[in-house]
Amino acid sequence: MQMKKLGALLTAGAALVGLVVSPVIAAEVVVEAKQVFEKTVDNFVVLYDSSSSMAQKYADTEMLRIEAERQVLTEANNTLPNLDWNAGLFIFTPGAAPSIEGSFKTVLPMGPYNKATFGKAVESLPVTATGPTLVQSGLAEVDKVISKLTGKTAVFIFTDGTYSEDKRYELKPLALAKTLVRKYDTCIYAVSSATGQTEKDLVKGMASLNECSMVIPFDKLLGHPGYTTGALYKVIDQVVEIAAADGVFFDFNKSDIKAEYHAKLDNLGAIMEKDSNTRLVLAGYTDGVGSEGYNMELSQKRAEAVRDYLLGKFKIDKDRITLNWYGKADPAASNQTPEGRALNRRVVGILSAM
Repeated sequence: MQMKKLGALLTAGAALVGLVVSPVIAAEVVVEAKQVFEKTVDNFVVLYDSSSSMAQKYADTEMLRIEAERQVLTEANNTLPNLDWNAGLFIFTPGAAPSIEGSFKTVLPMGPYNKATFGKAVESLPVTATGPTLVQSGLAEVDKVISKLTGKTAVFIFTDGTYSEDKRYELKPLALAKTLVRKYDTCIYAVSSATGQTEKDLVKGMASLNECSMVIPFDKLLGHPGYTTGALYKVIDQVVEIAAADGVFFDFNKSDIKAEYHAKLDNLGAIMEKDSNTRLVLAGYTDGVGSEGYNMELSQKRAEAVRDYLLGKFKIDKDRITLNWYGKADPAASNQTPEGRALNRRVVGILSAM
């Protein structure tokens, strides 16, 4: 790490976003950060849709929805740390395995998460979309899976919001999803490619059953695997000689940067532009008002706003800025007072040298 060069730049600049200089070091600042990962759930379950409705083109790409679905899983797995989750991968559409009776197939049974093993399971997933869309099967069968688990579980269900009627299932998808969150400590993450209003309403309904459930649009996740970071884990940066400080603060329910922080960000941008060896990690947060899903998205927008400000004014490679967002987790102050909530609506940053 190029400590002296970075130290000289930092001491020459004014206060940085979320950074303060250690009082121990006067002439030079030493910056060093390492990332520590902490689970936010104990288990995660992935329900893969390979039904005929996934044979449509995905957005304006040449990929089919089912191909995009598998790519999303590949990207997500590649970026996950090896934490001690229990994880499983399942298909809930019969067309995926016509020789197997029933509509629920275990691709990878629940067990300790291993990146290589999970990656091979993802590679084995079908990219030919056939058969009815039995979302009911996925939700009914995953109930049996979760019943054997302990702790908190995240259920990722890929869906376009359509489903086929089936007499074997008395309850419809929304009712089955409601049963899951009522019976278990479970968050439902609907990875959605829905386009019609009826389909969007179903997906939104499933994601509104409790505070931690949410809709994850395909276009937010494809190519941006970090979008689900808060659903499975959070990143804790341990910093030597530079600590998170005041940062950039936001008005309630807002993600736009107030003019009073422009000078602070300009100082930071100038340093990063001058020294291409510097990297910045930004972390967005919210206060405790509202659902977990909504606040996750809001905290992401706040981190993105700071990044976009820097990229828009300075010649900085986008890859040098890493974003994390944690919603209302890790409050810096009490959420019981207006003053405390104001301190929690923040983005803080850690600057380091490569």
